[in-house]
Amino acid sequence: MFNEQRVIVPTIESLMSLISNFKEYKIDLNLDPEIEFGVVSNNEQSGFHCMMTQDYSLFSIDILNAKDEILIRILAEMLDRYNLETDRLTEDIRDCYNNRIAEMQTDYERYWVIYRFDEEDDMVLVRYRAFITE
Repeated sequence: MFNEQRVIVPTIESLMSLISNFKEYKIDLNLDPEIEFGVVSNNEQSGFHCMMTQDYSLFSIDILNAKDEILIRILAEMLDRYNLETDRLTEDIRDCYNNRIAEMQTDYERYWVIYRFDEEDDMVLVRYRAFITE
């Protein structure tokens, strides 16, 4: 069983406040943070989109322009707001992107995180999957 109560869904206002210091970055206001969120920067030609399952056992994140360090920092802070583990997130995304790693994995206490470099779209795909116990 997965304890979905440990995930905290921030308000859209909380997410907007988080990126307010980064003027080139905009949060997608058409998305419901209970099921998805996204950030884009037209200046940097970068962004990410995150969708999650209803029970929060899976977070699926697609990152365009993973070399954008500010974008990755924003992503890490947003995932922190959801109470997800992010200790190695920034380093793992950088390693996956720079080394064009087909797949790598980091295990945390509640989730394992899989990173994949998508060569065709020049993107990093990140999947948080909850450990499920009976």
